Amino acid sequence: MWDRWTKEPRDLLLALTPAVIVLLLGLMQFYLAKTHDLSPWRAGGYGMFSTANDINLRSVQARFRDSGESVPQFAERYRQALLRFRVMPSRELLGRIAESAACLPDSKGAVVLAYWEGSFVPEAQGVRFERRYEAEAACPTK
Repeated sequence: MWDRWTKEPRDLLLALTPAVIVLLLGLMQFYLAKTHDLSPWRAGGYGMFSTANDINLRSVQARFRDSGESVPQFAERYRQALLRFRVMPSRELLGRIAESAACLPDSKGAVVLAYWEGSFVPEAQGVRFERRYEAEAACPTK
């Protein structure tokens, strides 16, 4: 079998092409998941076998920029939007939720939303939460 490929390098190249493509896609997905907002479960899902990336390990905290107080009833008011965000986080969606929260009737000014994501730490046998990014918005009509 190997004799054929040593005589015809083109056949070997054609045989290895799919493996090289899959390897490159996996490396690209790994890079984007570590350095950008891509979930390891997206874009081919190569990370689904090695990460505990669950929506229960993602949270959003809302506070008013000036006072630092929590936004009242934020989780209840934005339950559906937060669920959609936790399933597929994006800066754009977090920004839209922040704009909406800043324009609530009982809003006390600009709102800051912080997105936190937990990851399993084997050494500590626990979860460590890190702030991934924030969105800040003020209501344009106030």
